[in-house]
Amino acid sequence: MRKAGDQEAVRSMLIQSKAGSYALARAVADLQEADPDGFQELVNEAGVLRRRLYYPGKVGRALAAASLSDEMLGGIGWTKLRVIADHLTTENANELITFARTSTVVELRQVVGRGTGRKIKHLLLRLEVGDYDRVVSALTQHGAII
Repeated sequence: MRKAGDQEAVRSMLIQSKAGSYALARAVADLQEADPDGFQELVNEAGVLRRRLYYPGKVGRALAAASLSDEMLGGIGWTKLRVIADHLTTENANELITFARTSTVVELRQVVGRGTGRKIKHLLLRLEVGDYDRVVSALTQHGAII
């Protein structure tokens, strides 16, 4: 159980602005588990919101539980990792990671049960300025949300 070392590693990463790194996520998770008081001390000393360190810790625990390496994650962003963190297991990790790479956050939330429950389709239109108001009017009359 490394207390001071874990705290110093997290502090160093925060100073170096590596708040989005997978290494920080793992270090925060280790610190939260090994030394909760040290974690709180770091939050107080670093002057960061607890939430700023909570999410990397949550993701770090999920990565450790699913035995995922940085290479397997393939650059998936934090928003998507936060969405799938509660659902990652060693059994479904490859499937969720693959889906996360090819999907939007909205689609990902629907798959893992955090969506609205409605099937949502997106439509991108490139319109001339004069046509925009007519198209918006027609769409909203038929239930579109603009």
